[in-house]
Amino acid sequence: MSPAPKGNKNALGHEYNKEKEYTFEDIKNVLTRFSNGEKLKDILKENNMPSNGTLLRYIHDNIELQKLYARAREFHGDQFNNEIEEIKAELKEGKLTANEARTLADIVKWQAAKFYPKMYGDKVAVDHSSTDGTMKTQPIIVVSKPETGEEIKKLYE
Repeated sequence: MSPAPKGNKNALGHEYNKEKEYTFEDIKNVLTRFSNGEKLKDILKENNMPSNGTLLRYIHDNIELQKLYARAREFHGDQFNNEIEEIKAELKEGKLTANEARTLADIVKWQAAKFYPKMYGDKVAVDHSSTDGTMKTQPIIVVSKPETGEEIKKLYE
């Protein structure tokens, strides 16, 4: 791995302002562009944009930015529908084979699931039963009046 560039350049060689304090609006603009489908990596490559670490630090420190970031990820996930439509159109035009289209669509669906798992992720079902019978449910008995110890023992027999 090569050493970090000298001066006010990030690891990709793009200039940034080391002393710059980014405003709420600066970060909001980044998130708006991200929600419109631009790749976060491409946005942050531009000169005078915050680094990924700086962006995440600002988001971590501000509840409103956390909400905006969550929504931006959801909207960004929705942009993958457009990509699926483009793949479908290219398949119909004969620009892609069926296997190429299927592979590209699977990649896009995987990306969408990562950005917005609630909407596009796999549904996970949890089975709480046991096959060997060791996890039996116990009945809950509601007593409306105080019982003696003997009466309670009879209930469990």
